[in-house]
Amino acid sequence: MVRNSMKYSWVTALVILISLGAAAAEVYVTSPSTGRILVLDSTGALVRTIGWAGGLQEPYAITLDSQRSLLVTDYAAGRILKFAEDGSNATIVAANIPKPDGLSIGANGDLFLVSRENSTGRTLLRSGGDHTPSNLRQVWMVPAGSNFPVKIGSVGESSRLAQTVVVPSGRYKGELFVLSTRPGLIARYQQAGPTTFTRVADFVSFIPGEPTAMAFTRTGQLLVSSSDGRIMRYSGDGARIQGDFATGLPTGATRVSINKDGVVHLTVLGKSNVIRFDPYAMRLPDLNGATSPVASAVTSGCVPTPAGAAVNVSPAAGVNVIFDRVVDGGTTCLQTTSLGAGIRTSPRNNIIPGYAKKLYEDPGFVVYDITTTASFTDSIAVDLFSHNPDARAMHAHGSGNTFVDSTTLVTPTDPRARTGGLSEFVVYLDTRENTDVIALKLHNLDDYLSNRVCQIADIQLGELRARLSDIFNLIESTESRPDADRTGASTALVEFKNYVKANSGDGISNIPGTDGLCNDAGNLLGLADTLLFQLSL
Repeated sequence: MVRNSMKYSWVTALVILISLGAAAAEVYVTSPSTGRILVLDSTGALVRTIGWAGGLQEPYAITLDSQRSLLVTDYAAGRILKFAEDGSNATIVAANIPKPDGLSIGANGDLFLVSRENSTGRTLLRSGGDHTPSNLRQVWMVPAGSNFPVKIGSVGESSRLAQTVVVPSGRYKGELFVLSTRPGLIARYQQAGPTTFTRVADFVSFIPGEPTAMAFTRTGQLLVSSSDGRIMRYSGDGARIQGDFATGLPTGATRVSINKDGVVHLTVLGKSNVIRFDPYAMRLPDLNGATSPVASAVTSGCVPTPAGAAVNVSPAAGVNVIFDRVVDGGTTCLQTTSLGAGIRTSPRNNIIPGYAKKLYEDPGFVVYDITTTASFTDSIAVDLFSHNPDARAMHAHGSGNTFVDSTTLVTPTDPRARTGGLSEFVVYLDTRENTDVIALKLHNLDDYLSNRVCQIADIQLGELRARLSDIFNLIESTESRPDADRTGASTALVEFKNYVKANSGDGISNIPGTDGLCNDAGNLLGLADTLLFQLSL
């Protein structure tokens, strides 16, 4: 149980289960034909509509700002409108933008969008700006705090624009990507001034299948959906990743979004369902509650948390947070992140210890960050593994402890309960066969010895290879049996680590180089830890 008596403190709990009756995060879906935003719950049921007060005519693109306000482009009226999550307080953010679509938001609140020719070829000469052909291939910006759209770029006469996105991380962080359907490419724009952008070399110069939407995953890959029924994957450097994220989808123009828990939402223009995938490309149940064709979908991964007893909220599918008693209501949110290679801090900027770096780089580890602004007095239930067999282990960042069901995560006297420091959890969600992953991690250790970063003396290298060979033989002799006993292999691996420690700096380098990575001892210990962890599952 998690106990906390502080008013308005930030606290965290994680419950991985699916239960009926939990208040769930809502999905906002634009319906161009009805001029409304449809609000669906996590089962797909239509719970309410938004748009009457704002005078929406033909909503297409939709996104959320940092305050979880809804920003929507009105394709027919040439405007961007803003709504509170409950649909109230409708305001016009910007107007006189011909056929606006492809909306995205930058880190400081700047809005970016395109003027898009309708794929049906029809021309909507309604109020809202100049619809002449020369203005249908423009890239626009609405600076944060301003109501005036500024043209910041354009493309050739044969192009048809689809979407914008601001790169959140990696080599091109902060740049503006603009997706063109015809021809299929992703243009790059670098900011040269407050409202001045320069087009530079394309991120991708050719994309097949008429791409119509794009979104970044939590690991930095760019997903691109196309009209021929697939979602392609591109690395942060623009290289096409073999093995599409999804294939065999309905054909037609699409929109794609990825919310904070990593779930991918795909809509196909003219269809009324929302197609969903988890972060690992496993298809989730469609949301089928829309009563009219939809254009775009988005969800914040947050859910209102009302006052009351036994309050059960679900910020994402399969994740429930259960409060014994909420005194003052608030909002409970979930964000998940895979740390990936080269990351030195967690999403909340906690420093990852050097010895754990290789462990956290494993793609099977996912950081679950669940926070609430609700004030509660008693406790939050914790039920982790009994309802989710894929969640093999869990521990709080920086504590080194492994938790099981009903573990006390924070006590009233724990300083972290007062500061809210215990707000990240790492869950191992690798669904590959354990024996396959063990073999892979053995290979990683062997490969490192063959391609070490700095220098390992011949004597120590020979000893390490001999010890690794023994570990391999111990694992091979046990993994073929259903009742495999990995104790011997684990013990030998601990002895391998002890040998590395004993010879660190004396035959096995541990001095950081100019790139900060020249540490054979530390890297070997990290790789050994990943294998040792796998043997414990």
